[in-house]
Amino acid sequence: MSASLMERLLGRDGPSIALLFLLYTLQGIPMGLSGSVPFLLSGKISYKQQSLLSLVSLPFSLKLLWAPLVDALHSPRIGRRRSWLLPVQFLAGTLMIWGGASSRVLAWIGDGPDQSEPDVESLTLFFGVLYFLMATQDIAVDGWALTMLSEGNKGLASTCNTVGQTLGYFVSYVGFLALNDPQTCQRFLPAFLLGDAFADEKPGALIDLAGFLRFWGWVIVATTVAVLLFFPENCSSRETQRVSSSACRNELPRAEATLAVGPLGAPGEEVHFFTEEILGGVSENGEGQGGVQGVQGAQRTLRRRGAHPDANPQSAATLAEAAEATGAAEPEGVLESYSLLWQLLFLPPVRTLVGLLLTCRVAFACVDAATQLKLIERGVKKEDLALFAPLFLPLGIVCPMMVSRFLRGRFPLRLFSCGYLLRMGMCLVWAGAVAMTGHLLADDGGAQMSSSHWAALYGAMFLITGVYSVCSDLMFVSQMAFFAQVSDPRIGGTYMTFLNTVTNLGVKWPHTLSLLLMDVVGVQDCSDASDATSEVMGGAAPTCRVVLDAYFVQVAACFLAGVLWLALCWRRVEALQQVPLAEWRVEIRRPNSSRGDSDGTELKRVEK
Repeated sequence: MSASLMERLLGRDGPSIALLFLLYTLQGIPMGLSGSVPFLLSGKISYKQQSLLSLVSLPFSLKLLWAPLVDALHSPRIGRRRSWLLPVQFLAGTLMIWGGASSRVLAWIGDGPDQSEPDVESLTLFFGVLYFLMATQDIAVDGWALTMLSEGNKGLASTCNTVGQTLGYFVSYVGFLALNDPQTCQRFLPAFLLGDAFADEKPGALIDLAGFLRFWGWVIVATTVAVLLFFPENCSSRETQRVSSSACRNELPRAEATLAVGPLGAPGEEVHFFTEEILGGVSENGEGQGGVQGVQGAQRTLRRRGAHPDANPQSAATLAEAAEATGAAEPEGVLESYSLLWQLLFLPPVRTLVGLLLTCRVAFACVDAATQLKLIERGVKKEDLALFAPLFLPLGIVCPMMVSRFLRGRFPLRLFSCGYLLRMGMCLVWAGAVAMTGHLLADDGGAQMSSSHWAALYGAMFLITGVYSVCSDLMFVSQMAFFAQVSDPRIGGTYMTFLNTVTNLGVKWPHTLSLLLMDVVGVQDCSDASDATSEVMGGAAPTCRVVLDAYFVQVAACFLAGVLWLALCWRRVEALQQVPLAEWRVEIRRPNSSRGDSDGTELKRVEK
């Protein structure tokens, strides 16, 4: 670690950096649980119930809807960000402690004393509320990070976000699944940490879900108390806001991508690391920048798209007027934020882009949603799959940065189309891998397989997942580069947040629909099931032979949907890159009292 970085970490911003890192880590805890709880329920619930459980992460995709309220409504005495951070974080910790009672969460997952059926509805409600609280906390923390650090250390806020959320995610995903499995504990932990309980032939888990929730609930409550007592908000007073209005101005936090799990625990479509650093290599217009920086960024964007603002004084003047009138790149107040979002929906190119974003991920829905569950169903241990996840962390960081080097041109979505084609092909490869795994483990669950065969099987899975992740990165990074090009620099934060929210919704709904249909689209043969079998089973439906697994039916259907999407939308994707920047702009109407206009000044769209 360089001396300059050490000085930044240990200087006056040291406590603030540590606090940001801790707050972002706490956000990752429920995110990781959204990946580990379905593993615990694998084999206990249907795919339809799994689809219901997959909705718990929806608040992180929809937090744009209430972000303006969090930004505008606050107590000046407590502080703009702490007014929301303290209550929602305390409620989240209390909820985890309450839900961590053995009589509740263990009963919900079917591990209670009575070994009843899992209560998926209660689990969905519990984790959905928890996600809502942590999404609101994320809005407050993102806003606080803008004013908590000094100018020279503001870039570390993104690093704290990335590393903190990733650490919390792996603690509650990989760490919890490992500690919850007795065999994994015996393989990797020393005997003195296991205790006498592991001397039995069938030891229990080192830590269960109830204990995990209670522990992190108390950590969240303790952190909230520490923030209340030792971390006053610098921009809480009105005097500070007047002195440093540019630092304390309203900021609409960017809709962070929700942490999700792709095949084999690799980062899913909704999670990519160091987003700001990626955009730094492909965009120069500076999201959320105002004043001169916003104007300069817009001018650089115009030059990349073939327009020269120096040769068009009207464009430069309009940009300068916009920056001067707004004083910032963000809207002022709740009503203006919602008004701008409403205007975006009526821009023709935005409507086309929204339609593409909401439909393009249908081609990959089945592979992203059900591959892990199908591998577990065919005999692969869920703990082994969870241990793959840390191996993909470097790939999730390095690959997007490498891809960004190819996106310095005017047409980033061409790389998106290439990644789309390659990813469709990899979906077929994954279908073949799942079928082969089922064939190898069908008879005895792989009990007769040698360690070299297991290594070859896992190595093939790792390679396929790595290539699939590269294809996903091609799509994601090129898409983000295009967002940065077309976003209005005057309202960059709002614009990018809106597009990211639509992207996350486009990932979420095909994922949920795929799980919902997994129990109904397969082909089964029940002709050999006799009435006697039904009587022996106490009137339950007889067991049918699976002729064609729903997973392969869906992979084929999604592939055909992808071919249809390419046939209908390929030219539209190319055409979007030719749309003039003026067509992507919204109108901001705001009174300008400094010029003495009685009826206000209207800022028109930027003209080329």
